[in-house]
Amino acid sequence: DQLAAALATRLLRCVAESHESSLAWENWRLGGRRPGGRMGGRSRVRKESPLPRPIARLGHPILRFPAEPVDVDQLKAGEMDELITALGESLESTGASAVTAPQLGVELQIMAVRSDLVDGEGNPAVRIVVNPMLLPEHGDLVYDWESCLSIPDLKGLVPRYPTVKLRGIDHRGDPVELDATGEASRVLQHAHDHLSGVVFLDRMGDLRSLAFGDEWQEFLSESDLDAGENEESP
Repeated sequence: DQLAAALATRLLRCVAESHESSLAWENWRLGGRRPGGRMGGRSRVRKESPLPRPIARLGHPILRFPAEPVDVDQLKAGEMDELITALGESLESTGASAVTAPQLGVELQIMAVRSDLVDGEGNPAVRIVVNPMLLPEHGDLVYDWESCLSIPDLKGLVPRYPTVKLRGIDHRGDPVELDATGEASRVLQHAHDHLSGVVFLDRMGDLRSLAFGDEWQEFLSESDLDAGENEESP
């Protein structure tokens, strides 16, 4: 497909040559990359970058490429502390359930999740998961409404696994294992998709449910579309 090939070429050119004018890359600049990465060398985040970060929106190339694993030695040495702080700040300022490093313009596998979703009360407000691996449990896919900071003011019905397990490491490099159902399961799957270059639009079986926030509130929030829950994915 010529259109797809042209788009892919354009996105690659943006990543390679347009860092200066890119929304997130203006504020977060990766140093080098580890060997095998797109930029070569070691991954690091410039520590002088101020907070908070702008959220990358759909159309920014970083949302369409898989993020790279975090080097554990760098994590334990504190080289990701500034980024992790920014994730927590963004989670708090936006009121979102989760925020990922690619949404802040950094192509690394780090997500910040509201602790009350996965841990209950009495824990730190933000749970950081680095290099996460998502393991869906068996069960029919469940449809429910989703929105995204990177696709503002749009909602759509998205099928997700009802129960998942998430494994990774925390900001100190210690093992993390989360079991999630319901809303928490949906949030973890949505966030994990961002680390794979996937947005919720890609998961929608039918784009006819897509709606702007005001129209969704007026016409769809209590409509028969909710009956789509618990259906098999097309």
